[in-house]
Order: sequence, then C-alpha cells, then structure tokens
Amino acid sequence: MYKEMKHNKRITRKEVKLIYEIAYSFVRKVKYDHVSSFAAHAALFLLMSLFPMAMYCIAVFSYLPIDTGRFSQYLLTVIPEGFSPLLNHILMEAHAESTAALKSVTMITMLFCASKGVYAVIIGMNAVYGIRETRGMPLLYALAVSYVVSAD
Repeated sequence: MYKEMKHNKRITRKEVKLIYEIAYSFVRKVKYDHVSSFAAHAALFLLMSLFPMAMYCIAVFSYLPIDTGRFSQYLLTVIPEGFSPLLNHILMEAHAESTAALKSVTMITMLFCASKGVYAVIIGMNAVYGIRETRGMPLLYALAVSYVVSAD
C-alpha cells in the first residue's frame, strides 16, 4: 500500500502557468493597493507610540511600591549589557522627576501616535477591499482613539 501512495507526480506546464498567474496577480494587487505604504505608515506610528508608552510606564513606576534596585537588576538581565548605563540613568531620572505634566504629555503623545497607526490600518484596509470611506475624518480619528484605548 505504501508503494501505491508513493508515486511521483510531475508538475505540468499548465500548473506552473497557473501558479505564476496567481503570484503575478497577487503582486500586482499589492502594488496597486499600496499595501506596503499603508503597512509602513501603520508600523511607523505604532512604533513611535512605544516610546511615550515606555516613558509613561516609567513615570508611573515611581508610585508603585516596588524596589527600584531590584527592578533595575531584573531589567538588566533582560536587555543587552550595552544598554545598562542608559537604563540606570533613565530609571533614576524618571523616578526623581516624574511630574503630572510629564505623564499628561506622554499619554497624549502615545494616544496620538497609536491612533495615527490605527487610522493608517483603517485606511489601508479600506483601500485593499476597495471600499470608499464615507465617514468623516473626525469620526475616523475618534474611532481610532477608541480602538487604542479599548485594546486589551
């Protein structure tokens, strides 16, 4: 029975042509819909929102009953050795100088950057599926902010 199942099937020219046509139409569709542009836009703004989020977390860290030395030792085991002086400097500075204004600015910056990333995803998905956007820009930005805030 094993010998019956083990027969080599050759790929025909027709199948190769079909695979080529599928791949070519996929690449053409991706290029036509500007998928790489929308993906880059979304990735840029989502990456930009990581830094304000990290600053906010470090600023909030000063209010938690956690030993700073123990926490920094844990972080030093996770990150590369070259970043250890920078990490110690950032943690000490954030612990000493965290103000309400700093927290507010970092939270607003994080919301702005993350919502721009989500907005790019919304616009990109509309372009890929060929949907014409009928909602206004303020509603789209409000929707993007609500997606960012409600994300778990």
